Amino acid sequence: MKTSNQSININTSTITQHYKYMKKLLIIAATTFVATALHAQVYVNIVGSTAGRSAVDAQIRAIFGSSVQYASADAASGSATRAIYKGTFNGKQYIVRTAYGGSADGVNMVRNATPQQLLNENVAVAAGGNTLTGAAIVLDPVGGANTFAHIGFSDIFASTLGLVPTDVDEKVGVITFYWLASKGATGIDNLTSAAVRQLYSNEFLPLSIATGNASDTGKNLLGLGRNSSSGTRATAMAECGYGNFKTVTQYSVNIVDGTITGNPTLLESNGGLSGGGDIANALKATSNSSNMLYIGYLGASDAVNNAIPGGAIPLKWNGVAFSEEAIYQGQYTFWGYLHQNRMNSLNADQELFFNELATRLKENGGSGLLKISDMKVQRDADGAPCYSIN
Repeated sequence: MKTSNQSININTSTITQHYKYMKKLLIIAATTFVATALHAQVYVNIVGSTAGRSAVDAQIRAIFGSSVQYASADAASGSATRAIYKGTFNGKQYIVRTAYGGSADGVNMVRNATPQQLLNENVAVAAGGNTLTGAAIVLDPVGGANTFAHIGFSDIFASTLGLVPTDVDEKVGVITFYWLASKGATGIDNLTSAAVRQLYSNEFLPLSIATGNASDTGKNLLGLGRNSSSGTRATAMAECGYGNFKTVTQYSVNIVDGTITGNPTLLESNGGLSGGGDIANALKATSNSSNMLYIGYLGASDAVNNAIPGGAIPLKWNGVAFSEEAIYQGQYTFWGYLHQNRMNSLNADQELFFNELATRLKENGGSGLLKISDMKVQRDADGAPCYSIN
């Protein structure tokens, strides 16, 4: 038997060409993957408490550091209802957009992943911030891609508004509040819980009842306040013992060139003003009647940065003046916890940002937000008694 020496004929040229082709495909695929990874964007939309927005916005900028570029609508960042921030975090590009409408939004809209009307991601941003006005304010349509609420802030417990809590409700700081009298008010430097209950359950409160001074007869106090979605309102009504679910009597005023004109408007259907800035503007306006004074409640940021510099008068609360030390010790009790909310449906990058933001707020506070770790007292519900932590 003969052994065959026949060999297989291999076309090395064809193999070489195939190898080069596959190598080219791999290079293209790798390049595409890297480019996609570098340019992938993470969207985070934040809603909720206006009282907490200044502290929140400051920490968003801090997370992005030197990479941050941002813009806000109609007011500087920290005071605006809507803002947008772009920057690098954990090696990825983030676009963070805010739409502050009240604490109820910070719970409900996150729980239901409600689409928001947000600043368009292509508006002009700048390293030092860019305040947009007029035609420069371009909003995404509600329900568009990447417009769902991801993180919410509330300055009350969800139960205070009768809401179902979110999957994660984390206390990140102590949010503080002021009672204030309108510009030019004289003879009043203190409010009591009883006086506030009377004021917000009636169309007006005689100034003499609040001051105990008979010479104040003929002068009246009128209440200013927020709408029913506001955590600030809920905190104020819980704090004075009136309760959040009762009807309140509140007013709006017309302001021209810093002066109140015409008669105040009694708001119907348990109504109130939509933002702290509206109350601050009314409190720092010059009254057109020496017999008509206004009382309002504000988060510390709006009070200190807007109302008080404009002439609004901070009042003692049940005989105690606002101070951080008085809050730490449980003497000044007009405060609540800032809650940071999310659902378990966030992706890993969004959850990472949530955790970083919560940590920074807890560690730094600022802009009306005190650190829980500095408190000597705590409370179990909005308006509940304060008791020692130790």
